[in-house]
Amino acid sequence: MKRTLKGSLRASACMLAVALVAAGCGSDSPTEPLPFEEIDEVEFHESLDVDLSAMTVTESGLYYQDLVVGDGAEAQSGSTATVEYLVRLRSGVAIDSTTVRGPTTFTVGDPGYYEGFNEGVLGMRVGGERKLVVPPQLADGVRGPEGILIFDIELTEVAAETP
Repeated sequence: MKRTLKGSLRASACMLAVALVAAGCGSDSPTEPLPFEEIDEVEFHESLDVDLSAMTVTESGLYYQDLVVGDGAEAQSGSTATVEYLVRLRSGVAIDSTTVRGPTTFTVGDPGYYEGFNEGVLGMRVGGERKLVVPPQLADGVRGPEGILIFDIELTEVAAETP
């Protein structure tokens, strides 16, 4: 059974949502969906080392910063990329990592992965390391304080698009 990043993170987000709903049980106040947050108005846990002013922001709202610029093959749409990553919530809590199950290999642009993850890997070169701040609308669309995902990614391998 193929396990995708999106599926793994969705399971983690579901567990978090269940915990948040359970914590809110018994309240007499009606619950309404929280609006998407503006990333530039958010406080990030210091362990994330996020400095939005040092990052590039794309038209879609993805923030990224090259921590190490690789010198190998470039990840392009349709190419097969292998990455190591750690993904955390803005509170600093880790929700997924390749440390346990090993590197993830995927086709760049595959809709089975977050739009922000795909966009964030584009243009990376093998050996490169990048930090992504992915807004909710480019991930699962989880509204509220924990909808923003922070990825630390290392691109370890790229293979050309297969015909």
